[in-house]
Order: sequence, then C-alpha cells, then structure tokens
Amino acid sequence: MTTTQVFIELLITGFGSLVWIVLLFFGINGLDFKLFLELEISNIFLLPITGLAYIIGIIVDRIGFQLFKKKERKNIYKVFSDDEVRSNVQFKVVYIIQNSNHLKSKIDYNRSRLRLTRSWIINFFMITMSLVIYLITADYENTLIPLSLLVISFFFCILSFYTWNKLSGDYYKNIKSSFENLKKT
Repeated sequence: MTTTQVFIELLITGFGSLVWIVLLFFGINGLDFKLFLELEISNIFLLPITGLAYIIGIIVDRIGFQLFKKKERKNIYKVFSDDEVRSNVQFKVVYIIQNSNHLKSKIDYNRSRLRLTRSWIINFFMITMSLVIYLITADYENTLIPLSLLVISFFFCILSFYTWNKLSGDYYKNIKSSFENLKKT
C-alpha cells in the first residue's frame, strides 16, 4: 500500500471526525448549526483544517484498533486453530506478500477497507451522540432534520460494524486459503 493511500484513508477518517467534533461543539454550547453553514471560510484555512483532519484521523484509527482488537482476535480464532495462531498469522501474511504481488494488492485493499469501516463505526457513533446532544441543547425550530440525521447516522454505525465484522472474518479466511494455495505451488 502506498503512503498516498494511507494518507487519504486517514483524511477520510479525520474529516468524518471533524463533523462530529463540530456538531459536539455546537451542541454543548447550544449554538444553531446554521451559524456554521453561513460561515465563509477562506481558502487559506483549508491547509490547517486538512492537517488537523489528518492528525485526528490517525488518532481515531488507533483508538479503533484498540477498541476492536478483542473482536478481531475472535475472528482470527474462528478461522485459525490454536496451533496456527501460535505459528503466527502475521507470518502467513508476510509470506503471501513476499510471494504474490496480486495477493499483496488484495491484502492491502482489504486492510484499507477494514481500517476505514472500523474508523467509521466510531465516527458514525460519535455523530449520533453529537446529534443527541445537539437536539437536547439547541433551540432548533425544526427538529425533524437533526432527528432524521440521528437515525441515519445510527443506522450507518450499525451497518459499518456489521460490514467491518464480515470483512474481518473474510480477510482471515482469505489469508488462510491464500497461504495454503501458495504453499502448494
């Protein structure tokens, strides 16, 4: 995986995090979100905002990794026996990467999808919580819009978790079958 791909992943995660941070800020302070939408932000702020999004993306990615480590370990044990896990699943990944460029590309792509869905579980959850706070504190005439966004965000949080869990299980199944196939050749 190239550095550019990882950078873009972290930006996508970071910009999503900025959404809930802004929503949380407006909710805690009882501000109308229309204020933010009416702001004219100069292009000169795009670079620092992008840098901030990148840093926040790294933080959320690491938090997600820690939060879902146990669940991922369970997915590993669903695919690999205790002996295989002891012989190191990571060794199998390295072996595949060293012996097949095609499979290396697939592994990189699947890891990218895992990181993005894992991070967006957190982002969608935090967007949902920020909208709850916003609905409680803001003096908003039409609550239908934020309430609709809350429901949609919560739905995507659950959908992201389901997708991440499936991708995680499939990732380790692919590792196992790819390693076994490469060992045969």
